[in-house]
Amino acid sequence: MIVWLRKVLIRLLLPVSWALRRRRPVETLCQFAETESDSGWQFLRAFEQCPDPAQRAHLFHNLLEEREHSSLFTELVERRGGRVRLSTENGRTSLLEQEGNMPAFLAYVHAGELDIANEFGAYARAVPDDDVRRVFENIKEEEDGHHSNLQGALLAIFPDPVKAAALVRRARRRRTWRAFQRGSKRIGDTLLAVWLVILYVVLGPFCVFQGRRRLARATRP
Repeated sequence: MIVWLRKVLIRLLLPVSWALRRRRPVETLCQFAETESDSGWQFLRAFEQCPDPAQRAHLFHNLLEEREHSSLFTELVERRGGRVRLSTENGRTSLLEQEGNMPAFLAYVHAGELDIANEFGAYARAVPDDDVRRVFENIKEEEDGHHSNLQGALLAIFPDPVKAAALVRRARRRRTWRAFQRGSKRIGDTLLAVWLVILYVVLGPFCVFQGRRRLARATRP
């Protein structure tokens, strides 16, 4: 449901926001470059701690493609006069450590890759720029491949498809809950910003007027 809602919002709001704010396309592409770079780092951390050669091959393949995706978005940003500032390793949280073990990590990223591919498809249909659209379309195809690739890596650990599917369902619930938390925080931040605007812009002049009147009364002989 959340993924479907995000796709609808992307299709409706992205063309408007890109048209109204000249820097918005660069900001969006910067965010994607950073996100893909972080995904590559996540696969690198998992690759370094994975003892199985077959699983390491799956992880390394995804690592290379995530790094390539980050480079493609970075090129789009630089072509438009922007600059991508990637997060340092100290500023990142390892999903492998957060999930606790390799099977849970694979299930979590497996659940996420399909959602990401669907969102990239929505971006490809919404963006007005042909160059950006082609990048999103190409990356969507590769993200679909990541989904199948990770499914193979997960089934190598859990040959029973039922157990593997249960692990993915639990991971999807965790992703949904975390997405809900992030969305709630954004809504709260937005409401706080609106309230501050009301206080300073609407009520501020009234308070200044009242303050001046009191000061004038206090200074009268």
